Amino acid sequence: MKGSFARSHAWPSAAALATLVAVGWGPVLAGDGSGTNNPDLLRGTYSIVCTGPAPCPAQDHPWSQNEAEPVSLDQHAKSATPLAPKTVSQQQVVSAPLPPPATQPTAIDPIPTSAIFSPETPGDDAVLGDWQIALRGSSTWDGRGQRSAIVLSPEGSLAFLRQRGELRLAAGLDLAYEPGGALTLDGGNGTISFDNALQRDLSLRASVSLDGAREQINAVTSPAGEQTGALSVLGNADLEIEKQFGRAAVALGGSVSRRYVGDTTLVGGALSSNADRNWVGYGLSARASYKLTPILSPYMQFTADRAYYDAVSGGTGVRSDNWTYQATAGLSGAWSNGMTAELYGGYGLVQYDSAALSSGGFYVVGGSLSAPFARGGTLTASASTSVTPTDSVAGASTEVAYGASLDGRYLINDWLTVRAALGGTWTVYPGADRNQYGMSANAGVDWLLGPHTSLTADYTFGADWTPAANGTSHEVSVGMVVHR
Repeated sequence: MKGSFARSHAWPSAAALATLVAVGWGPVLAGDGSGTNNPDLLRGTYSIVCTGPAPCPAQDHPWSQNEAEPVSLDQHAKSATPLAPKTVSQQQVVSAPLPPPATQPTAIDPIPTSAIFSPETPGDDAVLGDWQIALRGSSTWDGRGQRSAIVLSPEGSLAFLRQRGELRLAAGLDLAYEPGGALTLDGGNGTISFDNALQRDLSLRASVSLDGAREQINAVTSPAGEQTGALSVLGNADLEIEKQFGRAAVALGGSVSRRYVGDTTLVGGALSSNADRNWVGYGLSARASYKLTPILSPYMQFTADRAYYDAVSGGTGVRSDNWTYQATAGLSGAWSNGMTAELYGGYGLVQYDSAALSSGGFYVVGGSLSAPFARGGTLTASASTSVTPTDSVAGASTEVAYGASLDGRYLINDWLTVRAALGGTWTVYPGADRNQYGMSANAGVDWLLGPHTSLTADYTFGADWTPAANGTSHEVSVGMVVHR
């Protein structure tokens, strides 16, 4: 389904503001970005967490609860399982209906990790954990009228750090209640990831993830007659092994995926099956990179994915089984102040099994940017390409969506943080003369009441433009967060 830019959650009563739980990792600490122990390479550089001529210790980046994405094995983007939605990292090419590029968070940004067991020296083992519970009430106005909801979002994480690798666990839920309705599961996620150095120049990475989200009904882009979106669940199992050859590195990976989409509730209470959107996918990837400088690393990547659908499409009368191939090249960089950036592009080809569907190619573009600045502020940006089969547009078998987002936060003082986000999408249908556009903008504040409690407030504006109709939406929300 095509994502809505405003969620159907509602304005809470004063008594509804309660607490909620979730997790984050540690603070974003700077890595030296050099791959060398020569401190002279870093003299004169600054970091929000370390200063002086010595290299900053490499650290893990915090898990973003807003995106709630499972750990990805690919460095930039494993290809979408052939026209089969797949949850991946922010750099990946995703074959799923594109989510809103800028959505308001269910809670404040990740809480700095608390060490359950802190290492006395950098080489010692450590166990890190965090939790958070958020309660948010919102009210939405769009072409479907006004709706309200209260959402409870508990989340938590645990990390076991050892000298040769790490094991991370993370989980979260979104429970929603609309006045006059029942408590429903609005989303959830769980991830187990493992990273281990088998030898000095040989590493193994693996992850298993399960993600679920309720599809949002959009007054402009969703089919007429839908009342409540289906719950879409995606499971992934990924494995990758990487070998270093001096400055060069080669990585080979494989994946197995399963997607299940529940029924959509229509106006009047009837259910509409989405069995033709369920699939099983298998994928292979190969990647070669070279450390050109202590900061920059160019790379090339090729992926091949196979998708088998459970049922024939209601619109085309055939299954959407297909192969998807993608070849991309990119450049990534990591600086000593903690900033990271990546840019990639390439070409993809979709080959359907059935001659009734139109096979063809598409361009792949994407990238990411993460930059810390004074007072704990951050600026992040991302761009991605997603592909998925479609039977809603005459003459087109594939929907290709390009999305971009820009997010920032700034600490005004020790107890007040301001946030802003901007995003947009451009959707094309190869073989058909049709374009579709969408955008969203968000502004919010986090007010720290104490060491474990915060208040949040957000406003989100969304707009969609299609050949058939245009529409806008507005959402206002307030909430409370309790964290470790």
